[in-house]
Amino acid sequence: MRVSIRAVRGPVLGLTCALGLLCSRFVWAQSTQGPTQAGAPQAASSASASASGSTSVTEPVPADAAASSATDAEKSEPTAWDLALQGRKLLKEKDGPGAVAKIKAALVLAEKEAVAADDQALMQYLLSLAATRAGDEELALSAISAAARLAPKEPDYQLELANQLLSAERNSEAKQHAEEALRLGLSSEDDRKDAERIVKQAKSAMLHERLSLDFSVSVGFDSNVIQGGQAETIGGVPTGARKNSESTQSFQTRLRERNRELISGLFRDYRAAILSNYSEPIPSTAEFDVPVTLSMDLGGRILGTAKTELWAGYRFTQIAMTSPAIDHEAYSLQEHVVPLRFQWQAARWLWLRPRLEGFANFTGLSSFAPFQGGLSAVLDMLFIESARFRTRVIGSYQLRRSFDRAYDYLDGQRIDGKVSQELRINPGGRVSARGQLSYRFRADLSGFLDQSVELQVLSPNGTTITVGNYDYRSPLSYFGHEIGTRWRLMVPAGVELSFGGSADFRGYREDTTATYTARSLTVPCVTAIGCSGGGTVTIPRDGSTTIALPSVRRRDVLTALDLGVSKTLPAGFSLDLTYTFLLNGSNIQNGIDNRNYTKHSVLLTTYYSF
Repeated sequence: MRVSIRAVRGPVLGLTCALGLLCSRFVWAQSTQGPTQAGAPQAASSASASASGSTSVTEPVPADAAASSATDAEKSEPTAWDLALQGRKLLKEKDGPGAVAKIKAALVLAEKEAVAADDQALMQYLLSLAATRAGDEELALSAISAAARLAPKEPDYQLELANQLLSAERNSEAKQHAEEALRLGLSSEDDRKDAERIVKQAKSAMLHERLSLDFSVSVGFDSNVIQGGQAETIGGVPTGARKNSESTQSFQTRLRERNRELISGLFRDYRAAILSNYSEPIPSTAEFDVPVTLSMDLGGRILGTAKTELWAGYRFTQIAMTSPAIDHEAYSLQEHVVPLRFQWQAARWLWLRPRLEGFANFTGLSSFAPFQGGLSAVLDMLFIESARFRTRVIGSYQLRRSFDRAYDYLDGQRIDGKVSQELRINPGGRVSARGQLSYRFRADLSGFLDQSVELQVLSPNGTTITVGNYDYRSPLSYFGHEIGTRWRLMVPAGVELSFGGSADFRGYREDTTATYTARSLTVPCVTAIGCSGGGTVTIPRDGSTTIALPSVRRRDVLTALDLGVSKTLPAGFSLDLTYTFLLNGSNIQNGIDNRNYTKHSVLLTTYYSF
């Protein structure tokens, strides 16, 4: 029965049965303390004499001669077999690094001693087991490859090599060696089934190497759908979607309710009332929704070699806001992306993965209309320092334009750079973990959102009147510096737990400004506004027409935390449940806009991947 590399990740106790009759070499070597050329005839002679029942008289050996012989034996150098047996013992004791060192030394001696190729193959097989125990997958694969090369007629080596190649995602080679193992003839039914399984999995993986399909459906709850890290709603105007009349009307209603008592202040001291109205922050508002998201990602490999791949594809996403209470029609988004991705293993430790994507998105469902389009270019570099450490560097550039020129203030470009360091703990084990620390720089360069916001109040008789306008200008361009961490814990049964957190410090390039323009208004002179004597009064009484309001250079700190659990299901399916918390702290908090907000979201997603 062959001992699988996967099985050997646990206790290595069944090595004497690993390769059938080949293991007898080690049993014999252990009994003779190394198969020297003289050892085998001596053992055979003793066995022959014992079998025939003959006896002989031997002369006593002098004590000083016996002592001298023992001393010579102690001073003699260990043979290749001695070191290999010591390595095998360390392997049984779960000392992978120690076993690797001993067996490597044994192989060096084996070359000098001209040990037979089959025996060197067996040592290479043991080295592969030891390297696996030590967590050195590259050495394990090279050792089992050498074993198969030295003993090409041994089907067990071919099968083990196929098993490791499949784990290394070298699927074509895995299929070839599994088929060779079947052709040579495996000794057990279990091994034959294992080889057939590898052939089947390799064929499926080879199809995956040329075609990929990912599909997902998610449903969740978002406590504040109008605000987020990528797009926000300023003064009732969404920056990530088309303008929505319901959102603007809701914003005006909140302002009007807030300004119930304002008209009396305007009568007493118009300028002071306006300054006070602007400097007093409106409450931070939140509107919930139940977003449903459909996503499909299709890719095909159009070019592939041993170290390079070129993929083209199509990606579709539809987000639908389904809240029965609040109309967020404009926040529904549909996106189409055409990616072109190149992958190149420039060196054993370096992967280069540049990609180019063209995109177009649309907003609304019943009011479906084109919104934005653009192009993104990304350079993704992965540096593999060791089995435990990896560094990833990503640089990207995005150019975007609005189809409807009423939204030309959203035209712009984004420059993004991110570097992350990943730590892998117990890679390949039943329980493993991955931790990541990262820094990200972002320059989002676009225009200004200019708004004319009416200042509405309730008159003494309850009617709505407009007393003036705020001309409010919000810059959308900023520089961001983000630090983050993410940890993933992989446990048995295909369960993965994740935790992440980040803090994004955003400094905006221009000041947020506002100017108030008054409208001359004649109202009844009643006690409710601090006026008596009847008749009418015209405000502003002090002749104010335009009032410049304080400008502020916006600074935000966006903090994000998320928790998740996922479960791998049969046939390519999986489930993912994620909770995310966002907290934005900002110095922009005035009578028109408040950039401080919180956001809670829960998302349940079903994935299918082929």
